[in-house]
Amino acid sequence: MRAICDYCGKEVDVLLYQAKDTYKVKGEDITIDVTICKCSCCGEDIWVSDVDNNNLRTAYNEYRKKHQLLTPDQIKGIREKYGLSQVSFAKLLGFGEKTIARYENGSIQDEAHNNLMMLVDEPQNLKKLYDRKKYCIPMMEQFSVNARMYTNAQNIAYSRGKPSYQIRLSSSEKTEQYDDMEVYA
Repeated sequence: MRAICDYCGKEVDVLLYQAKDTYKVKGEDITIDVTICKCSCCGEDIWVSDVDNNNLRTAYNEYRKKHQLLTPDQIKGIREKYGLSQVSFAKLLGFGEKTIARYENGSIQDEAHNNLMMLVDEPQNLKKLYDRKKYCIPMMEQFSVNARMYTNAQNIAYSRGKPSYQIRLSSSEKTEQYDDMEVYA
């Protein structure tokens, strides 16, 4: 890897070293193993954006792990499980339109937002919100959400080894009796 050394004033080979460093994440000290870039000519530290971004991402992930917060990939997985855009998922949850995009790009969510996203990972919990707020998402996404909630509820019932949910496609359609969950269109 090559980079510009501010001390040498020229492009140089970069030497990579491992070290411990402490980052402040939401006011808390998080110590992680980091990669440090040094100039091969003068030995001074060199800032390389990709390496620094990776170190910061590692610190954020360590914070998430410590506080049992969802990762950006987990948040994206929950959203995609129901076929929702970032904006529609945010609206359904009562968040600002850009909030989910920020979380999926690495910003750390607060505990309340995290808990709500964890809850809607279960189809029956998303269904409760969806019934109240589906008007705020486009009709095509509503079709996708309905189909995916039904499929996800069936998969949960199957994974538990027996039908354990009540799945209803709409209030006028036949109801399959499975216990305590209803999924409507």
